Amino acid sequence: MVRSSTLLSRIMIQGSQNLHSHTYLSDGKMTHRETLDVALADGCTVVAFTDHDILMPPEIFNELSKLEHKVKWISGIELSTKEGAHIIGLFIDHTNNALVRHCKIVKQSRIDKATTISENLAKLGFTITAEEVLSKASEGVVAKPHIVETLVSHPENIPTLENYIKKFEEASKTNPELAEASLDAKEGNSRWGINAYVYPLFLSETAFVPGVYQDYAGVPDLDGAVSLIRGAGGLAFLAHWHTDRKVFTLEVLESIFKAGRLDGAETKLGWKDKEKAIDQEKEKKYLELAELVDRTGVLHSVSIDAHSKEDYEVFTRDEAFASHSLGILEKIYEKYPDKLS
Repeated sequence: MVRSSTLLSRIMIQGSQNLHSHTYLSDGKMTHRETLDVALADGCTVVAFTDHDILMPPEIFNELSKLEHKVKWISGIELSTKEGAHIIGLFIDHTNNALVRHCKIVKQSRIDKATTISENLAKLGFTITAEEVLSKASEGVVAKPHIVETLVSHPENIPTLENYIKKFEEASKTNPELAEASLDAKEGNSRWGINAYVYPLFLSETAFVPGVYQDYAGVPDLDGAVSLIRGAGGLAFLAHWHTDRKVFTLEVLESIFKAGRLDGAETKLGWKDKEKAIDQEKEKKYLELAELVDRTGVLHSVSIDAHSKEDYEVFTRDEAFASHSLGILEKIYEKYPDKLS
């Protein structure tokens, strides 16, 4: 089964590689073809399509397979887990029956989740409907960014949201856990604006405002997600570790890696605001993760978690990331030559 673009296994990849990218099928802004074109313009030579809990449709897969594009692509997915971690699957068979069934179940469950959250936000006085949220997902899976986008699109919601932010920041002065979430939100606010505050306020099990968030059914645990990926012929990588490092400490990950429960982890991320102190601190943590990956013999992966055209600009701004990404696929191929065939 072909799981990547033609000749990917026969060439030495020159240029940046991004093994974590989203399209309009989940919470991205571009089509697959647009992603390849933008990647090429920004010096990226390999893209892995890893939409949230949804597989590349056969018609798109067939279209890309016939496309002679300078940017090579990989069929992938990003699976959610009960533990909160996201697992990237690379080189998967997009027709695998078990994975297809799983994605259908999760797609409906995401609809139920978005509907309940929209109703709960409306009860707080916000202008928002489930119909609006679901319309933004189109034929893809609905995700948290669709809820956020809908919420902030109504001007009348902003004053109420700002009031919650004030309460959140005041409470964070005496609550260490809230302080960390507040710092992350402030960092995100510099890039995404007020949108970044919606997540810690409402959209997690530990959100500042209780009673809004609801998780969705059908989510596997870590081993279940890895099993689905491997069952589809793929390799499983831990995504954006900094979002889950409280649960998956380095000690826990060492045990997981040594037991063969994961094939690797994203050890280099393209920070969009690299000069900020919080990103510098994350970078130090990722150096520790990279050392653990080397010591345990699992694989490195690289990510800018791309959702938009602007995200790919990191390849022209972050030379360290681009340099680190060189040779990543070659190392994967050395260990698992069949995955790139």
